[in-house]
Amino acid sequence: KAQAKLSAEGANADPRYYRLIAYSYFDQGDSVNAKKSIDEFFAKQKPDGFVPMDYSFRAQLLSKFPGNEAETFKSFEKAVEMDTAMANKLSLMNDAANLAKKMGNRAEQARWLGNIYRMDPKATKTDLYNYGFAYYQAGQYDSSFAIFKDYEAKYPDEIFGYLWASKSAAAIDTARTTGAAIPEYQKLIEIAKKTDSVKYKSQIVGALFYLASYENDIKKNKEGAIEYLKQIVEVDPGNADAQKFIDILSKPPARQAPARQPASKSKSGGK
Repeated sequence: KAQAKLSAEGANADPRYYRLIAYSYFDQGDSVNAKKSIDEFFAKQKPDGFVPMDYSFRAQLLSKFPGNEAETFKSFEKAVEMDTAMANKLSLMNDAANLAKKMGNRAEQARWLGNIYRMDPKATKTDLYNYGFAYYQAGQYDSSFAIFKDYEAKYPDEIFGYLWASKSAAAIDTARTTGAAIPEYQKLIEIAKKTDSVKYKSQIVGALFYLASYENDIKKNKEGAIEYLKQIVEVDPGNADAQKFIDILSKPPARQAPARQPASKSKSGGK
């Protein structure tokens, strides 16, 4: 019916018919023709004739065609800018974050989650966690570290800030040259033990293994490594790896046989 209207009315036809056609094609799973129609709508509609959902729908369509990533999220930004209701703005931003995640663009997802966290007056610790974790998954460890340090400050009695700040610091300092993750892991162990050493056993053990490895491999301090490994056995008595490494590091270094002296030659020339 919309196509018939366009044919009958020609240049005088309401551009919104193109939008109706785009929605119809989209509902049938035909993204190619849906995009053609929405492009026509955007080309012909007057600037004051758009509503926020026009831009969010266009963003959803653009996301289905590689190479349109930047334009996709610009379209979402326009939708958020146009909408005046906070609930609608937050819903649109959440749609953008979910779309970015679906597209595998974790950094873009993190950007939108950050916008939600800062704008939503009812933002929770879960929102802050998801914001930081998206940056961690994006490999932007400086950003995830900063966000989880903020989580630590806001929720000092929970382990999650310490856990992911530790992992972020370790990912930044992969060669362990600065030891940036050491105080983070030490604090993680402290909080996890104080909170629930049974529930958070795996996190405690993982942190202690990191510290033991740092002591042995970087600081060349076998005694320090053994102390951390013994703490693992205290928390997790059945941990075979910890006991194995304790046994290995506790062995005295193998003694080398003294070098044999070369035989001295007789003054008589061997006669």
